[in-house]
This record gives sequence, C-alpha cells and structure tokens, in this order.
Amino acid sequence: MTTNTGTDGTTGKATGSRRLRAFLSRDRTTKTLGLAAMLIGFLVALEQVDGLVAERQWMRNVARDAVGALWGPAQHLAGPFLIVPVDRVSGSGDTLRAETAYRVISPRELDVAVVLETETRHRGLFEVPVYTATATIGGRFAREDFAGQAGVGLRPPVLALRMADAAGVVGTPEAGWNGTAVPVDPDLAAAAKTVLGDQAIAATLPAAVLSDEANGRFVLTVGLRGTGQFHLAPSGRSTTVAMRSPWPHPSFTGSRTTASHEITTDGFEATWEIGPFGRGTPSSWTTGSGPAAADGLATLEAAAFGVALVQPVDPYRMTERTLKYGMLFALYTFGAFVLLETVFRRPLHWLHYLLTGASVACFFLLLLSLSELLGFAAAYALGAAGVVAQTGLYARAVLAELRLSLVFGGLLAGLYAGLYGLLRLEDTALVAGSVGLFAAIGLAMLLTRRLNRRPAEPVAT
Repeated sequence: MTTNTGTDGTTGKATGSRRLRAFLSRDRTTKTLGLAAMLIGFLVALEQVDGLVAERQWMRNVARDAVGALWGPAQHLAGPFLIVPVDRVSGSGDTLRAETAYRVISPRELDVAVVLETETRHRGLFEVPVYTATATIGGRFAREDFAGQAGVGLRPPVLALRMADAAGVVGTPEAGWNGTAVPVDPDLAAAAKTVLGDQAIAATLPAAVLSDEANGRFVLTVGLRGTGQFHLAPSGRSTTVAMRSPWPHPSFTGSRTTASHEITTDGFEATWEIGPFGRGTPSSWTTGSGPAAADGLATLEAAAFGVALVQPVDPYRMTERTLKYGMLFALYTFGAFVLLETVFRRPLHWLHYLLTGASVACFFLLLLSLSELLGFAAAYALGAAGVVAQTGLYARAVLAELRLSLVFGGLLAGLYAGLYGLLRLEDTALVAGSVGLFAAIGLAMLLTRRLNRRPAEPVAT
C-alpha cells in the first residue's frame, strides 16, 4: 500500500522538519559544537567584564587624583641641601658677563622621623586614603664640605627641602642651624628655586655660617598633606628614617627595603638605614644658572623609598584574579551537566546549558558591582550563593529529581568554595589549583568509567 504524500509536499516537509529537530536534539556532534560555541560566548562575556574592571579601576584613579588635587598628591621629599650661590665672571672683552652657579651640598648625616596621621576620604563609591605627615629632619653638614665658600657669592646660603607639592605644607615649617632658629620664608629664595624648582621650601641662613669653625647641625620640621604614598630620597651620605602610622595595611615600596618593621592592627612602625655606599650620586655638585636640576638630584630622587597606604583587599585586583579562572567555571559547570545527562540518562536541551552558563557568567558581574559596596569577601559570598541557588533550583526543575539537583548544586558550591580558597593562597595558588583540577578530572573518570562498555567479542579460531 502506498502512502499519498500530496502534490504540495506538505507531508514531506513535515517529515524533514522532524528529522532536523531530531538531529539537532540528539546528534552528539551537533551538541558538542553547540557547547563549544557557548564556551566561546562565555569567554566573550568574561572579556566584557574584564574591560569593565579596567574601566572601574580608571575611574578609581580619577577619583584618587581628584582627592589629591584638593588634599595634596603623593609626597616625595628630597633634602634638605645646603645651597651656596657662587658668583663668577666668564668670557672676555665684549663677551664678559657675570653669572651665578650654585654649590649643592648633601648632609653627612641625615636622621628623619615621620609620623603619618591617616584618614579615608570618599569620592563617589571610591575610598581614598590620605595623610598628614609630620617630618622632623635633623642632621649634620661637615665643616670641610663648605669651607672656603665664604665670600664667593653676594647672596646668602639657604637650607632647602624639595617636595612633590609645596601647596600641601601645613602651617609654617620651622628650621634651626647650630641651635639658632632661622625663618622659613614663604617667598622661595632664588637659589632654592633655581636648583630644586618651585616645589620646595627654604630657610635663608646668615652668610657668616660659611665661616664657622664648627660643623653645621640643622633641624627642619614640616607638616605635609598627601594622598596614598609617602617617599623620601636618601639625601645624606648616611640616612636613617623612622616612620610610624596608625594605618594597618602598609606596603613598603621604592629602591630600599626596611631595616626593620612591625605591623599590627594598631598601625605600623618601620625604619630604613642607608649607608654611604651605593647611593649613585656625589655628595656635592655645582649647577649652572639654568632652571633644570642637576643630574645628581634626579638620580637621588630615583632612589627614593617609603610607604604606600593600600587597601587590605583590592576588589578590582581580586576580581581580575577571579576572571582568570572563568574558563574553569564554564568547563566545570557544563561538565557537571554532561555527566548528569550521560551517567544518569537525563536528556537536556541546549537551552538548559545556555541559561546555566549565563547564570555563571553573571556571577563575575555581581562580584564586581557588589564588591564596590560590600567588600570582596561579602560580595563573593552573596554572588556565589545567588548563582548556586539559581542554578540548583533550575536543575531541580529540569532534571525532575531532587537528588540530582542537590548533587549539581553541591558540585557548583564546591567549585566556588575551592576558588575562594585559591584566591586566598597568594604563593601556593598554582599548586593548589593544579591539584584541584587533577582531582576533578579523576572524579570525572570515575563517574564515566562504565560508559559504552561492551562485552568482549569472541576470538575466531
């Protein structure tokens, strides 16, 4: 008996449509290609979140700069130096001209005591640590370093200190030379301005100090506002710095490590000791009359050291580290679904994979947005709990079995807990992650060991 398909081909079209749907829903190759496409889409979503992290970091830096413009930028101290103007004549005849050079002398000994009083300012959602530093700088210039300089210039010598932004100076600095107070003039002396630039303070010394038979002992006290970081250059032949602050999360930065430091919940104390060797700069040098500082000063500032006031957990850095494990999240989640489908024979539609992957990808966006408000740990806990609950309930509806949905939710919860442990392990994260991945592959092998097992065929005789 022959079935009439009709002249319009309707029955043939319906049969072809059913075959296509059957192929798309059952063919393993098609499903594998679909999963690969979903993984690519997942990676694209992670790249978008990574770009958003970079954008938020940029906005935080803008907020920090805005606070620094009002409060004071990261401060950087160099000096103090003894600057002696030297008048001289060059040329001859019609080209004869007078010019002034400057002899810049570093102290033989430099002892600095710094107290950083910190607070946190807000700019929108962003927190910016700021400080008010009180620096007491004492030391000694050796007599032989400035002997013979008396009478070489018409202007008196100055004791000058360079900084990143003189507008951050709090109150009036105080200076003393051999036990005698000397005023710090708000109008910067020409000698200091020529050698150190506009961002400096200076005390004008009596010209008679160049004729003293004693060493030049000095003390300079200055209050300074700044944001984020505080650094000092090793300006003396021997430099000792003692710093303390109630900020409990310091990061010691720069070209020199601390000689000792102690960090507690009440703050930190640190000391630096720099000897005369390895400074890379001369103990004194002479500049011309141009506005540029000497190469020796630039080299000295490049050797600065100090402290950065960091946040205990940077949410953007931690989110970036989490994103590095994004592909593992996708493979683990899709792998769990594949195991449930093959081992427990629960057929799943490609849309189930897609929506579950979208939920996992949304975790990273939740992590970024919530960490700005709640901190990284709370944001991670809330984001992970939300995704596990959402995908677990979805698995309950899709798999139609509570036991399997609990297994899926437990696997996903274990993944989030394990990743958080990896993020907390700074130094051993690589080995812990490698062992965890190896264990996950072993578990997958254990669960799939009986798939497609066929009895052995008899050997022909």
